[in-house]
Amino acid sequence: MKFGGGFYGLAALYTFVIVEIADISAFLMNFPGLNVLLADGIIALLVNALINQIMNFVTAITWFIYWGDGSRVLENMALAYAGYYAGMQLALHDTIRRWFDTSD
Repeated sequence: MKFGGGFYGLAALYTFVIVEIADISAFLMNFPGLNVLLADGIIALLVNALINQIMNFVTAITWFIYWGDGSRVLENMALAYAGYYAGMQLALHDTIRRWFDTSD
């Protein structure tokens, strides 16, 4: 993590979780019913679910586009990395633990 190897993966994982939560919420709020889901058969349902997962994965690995309008890719990446770097520095220097340590 100190060398930045976890930054991209962490950003992609966070984006994937957010996209999945949004998909699940939308599905539950607009549940079409089992008859609609199974209208084309179980195989079609599974293929559609797999395609949706692939699309969510692609969205996650292109997180810097997802979190912006696509025209500010470098700015999105720089801002996200600045936040990641600041968090790593806080963790490295044990600052957060000292803020909450009341034994002094």
